Amino acid sequence: MQHTTHHAYKILVNRIRTTEEATNSILNTYFGGYVNEEVLKDVPRNEGLKEESLLTIPCEDLFRDGENYLSVDDLPDRLAELGYELADFFAFCSFVEKNQCLANQYPIATHWGKGCFAIAHRTSSRGCGLSVRRIFKIWSIRFRFVCRPLHNASTMQV
Repeated sequence: MQHTTHHAYKILVNRIRTTEEATNSILNTYFGGYVNEEVLKDVPRNEGLKEESLLTIPCEDLFRDGENYLSVDDLPDRLAELGYELADFFAFCSFVEKNQCLANQYPIATHWGKGCFAIAHRTSSRGCGLSVRRIFKIWSIRFRFVCRPLHNASTMQV
């Protein structure tokens, strides 16, 4: 399978803010969305400001021959095979906030824990929205994941 060329963006990730502030950074810019507050309680916490190299990986790059879907359980291992890991919720929000036009092109996602996920995506002709929910079991070809290189030598504390 031929893989997509990935372009990394240098993004200042703000982990000082609360999950509500991170979510609002997208909701205030976009048309709206659905945020499950219980899911936000399960967001892993990190601290500080850090510049990171973040990029999006198309789900189709993670499929094996004949696959059209990818289970949430297989996602971390498949990304690791390519040398990436999922961005955390705060990195996802910072990425989407700085690259809003990408969510107009295709749904951008991350996930954590048992079926918790966030997706920024076009919701209507009026713009994009944010979904933060729990229940996803599989990912399809239409999604792109916000990721970081596994061993990000270019990451530096700010």
